[in-house]
Amino acid sequence: MEWTVEGYKASLHEQFSQYSAEIIEGFKKVKQESYSEDVSLLQVMAFIGEPTIDMQLFFMADMFDEAGTESLDFLEDALLDKWLDVYGYGEDSEVYEEFYEENELEDVLIAELGQWIKACFDEANGSDIRYPIYFGVHDGPYMLDLHTNEWINPDEDE
Repeated sequence: MEWTVEGYKASLHEQFSQYSAEIIEGFKKVKQESYSEDVSLLQVMAFIGEPTIDMQLFFMADMFDEAGTESLDFLEDALLDKWLDVYGYGEDSEVYEEFYEENELEDVLIAELGQWIKACFDEANGSDIRYPIYFGVHDGPYMLDLHTNEWINPDEDE
């Protein structure tokens, strides 16, 4: 099999589409809620396993500290990286791993996830959410401000 970055992106978007309604509904619920005065911003955090992903909504006092409120599940055990599920194990695994590394597909996945989450946020009229709200990947250096569609490095914005 010959892999391409564009083919990888198309595969991701095919998988994303299966979960869009769930993410949109999550943003709609967030719009209707009010939270304790300790909450100053929200973070949708993706936890990437191989090849699945989970997302949780965290209620934050600031970019680094939770406000003491429990997080909400936003998406559980979603199979997003179908290529990894199919090719990442078995006889194709070494060739696929080399393709993945050479083309920095983890960065591609994160960028495509950000675009998808932003599209779901917009579809849910997320701009009505009165809190600053960010999307990020657990242990990733950047967060996407869903109101402005700008990637930021929270460590640089302290």
